[in-house]
Amino acid sequence: MKIKREQKIEKCVSDDPLRGVLQNLYFDGKRLIATDGKILAVVPVDPDPNDTRGLIPVEILTAARKQKYAHSELAANGTCKAVVRNVVTELSRPAGSFPKYMQV
Repeated sequence: MKIKREQKIEKCVSDDPLRGVLQNLYFDGKRLIATDGKILAVVPVDPDPNDTRGLIPVEILTAARKQKYAHSELAANGTCKAVVRNVVTELSRPAGSFPKYMQV
């Protein structure tokens, strides 16, 4: 998936270790969603056909942001992967259920 550089959704995740699921982003197939329990951020992305819905560790987006392009690119299949200057960062997808953000 591709996300525009100016969309800093990673700033909206929780820093509370007791709210582990909220320390991650959620990909719903068309958008990335983040919340800290007080605010909710939703940004559109350009998904790849192989990307699957689910939690995405915020660290993978941070790694993808190191690219010097107009957008950051990452893959979200069974694992999450960012490739920057031939360096691959790959993390497993976190377990858990993201809050029902459409009901807010």
